[in-house]
Amino acid sequence: MSLEAGRANLDFARKLIQHNCWEGARVWRLAIAPLTDAQFNQEVRFGLGSIQRECWHILENEGTCLQRIRGSLPDAAPAMPVSADRAKMQMQWEAIHAGWTQLASELDAALFFSDCAPAADGSADKLKVWQLIMDVIYQGSTHRSDIMRMVAEVHEPPAFDLSLMQYLTGVFRK
Repeated sequence: MSLEAGRANLDFARKLIQHNCWEGARVWRLAIAPLTDAQFNQEVRFGLGSIQRECWHILENEGTCLQRIRGSLPDAAPAMPVSADRAKMQMQWEAIHAGWTQLASELDAALFFSDCAPAADGSADKLKVWQLIMDVIYQGSTHRSDIMRMVAEVHEPPAFDLSLMQYLTGVFRK
């Protein structure tokens, strides 16, 4: 799709970015914060194996995609520290979401349809900004859902639903 060939609903793209940031903060506050460090790091037989690794994966993906959209060629993805501190991870996540929030406020058709910087390995140099935005939305939704299931295995199940429709309508159910 090109700027000439397609039209984008930029308001909806902005809303998806805002939802991703809002839902991420909500999962941290309501599902991850109540965990002990042992529960956060506990191995489970689902997803990436621990809530910590799921969080790191989201943080890494959202940060790398934002860098590429901003035109920076990101370095190879950093390995998760053996003892990644949850509070530091949350601060990094909040900083990345501040960058996404800023991007949403700047999003116009020219940016939406522009090329992004190539991946560190150079394999994805033909991707458009809109493709990375949609990847972040999809990946975030998938991994937040994984986190919710994992939390239910190590702690009492979270008492809220993940729902884009609830966010869009402003109607939330427990």
